[in-house]
Amino acid sequence: MKKIYILLATMFALSSCIQITNENKAINGSNDEGGNSYTRENYEYSSNEYSGSGSSVSRSSGSSNSMSCYSGSIGGSSATMYLNTSITSGKVGYYYYNKYKKNIDLYVSEYDYDDDGTVQYELSEHTPGHGQTGVFQIAIYPSHTIRGSFINSNGRYFDVNMN
Repeated sequence: MKKIYILLATMFALSSCIQITNENKAINGSNDEGGNSYTRENYEYSSNEYSGSGSSVSRSSGSSNSMSCYSGSIGGSSATMYLNTSITSGKVGYYYYNKYKKNIDLYVSEYDYDDDGTVQYELSEHTPGHGQTGVFQIAIYPSHTIRGSFINSNGRYFDVNMN
């Protein structure tokens, strides 16, 4: 019976679309995309974080309050992104490089919704102690696909491809 629990725990941990609770650990050195190193305190996103009544969070009418998970790559690195596409300003979600599993907050800089259901975003990434460290220019298609680019703090561009 104990082996079944270990197997289930291992399968759950290997899933690419799980929410991660970060331990109080530091990433040493910079990541492959040129991002900054930082220490992250324990932090876990929950749906109530996106349901606040503050002015920094607004939504388009009639939209739900749910996060969508996208897996794919940023440049040559495997990454996972959680976004609530009904949010049009403020914190919209987070992403992490699968190798590091450190959540990086994403905020809406620009938003547009096309007639075909495509959401156009410019998202700024913010890391603790460093502020804005990069920008995503992405389109989220109704087919649950993200295409676009990421520009790091050094001005280097990386392709973003997620499903």
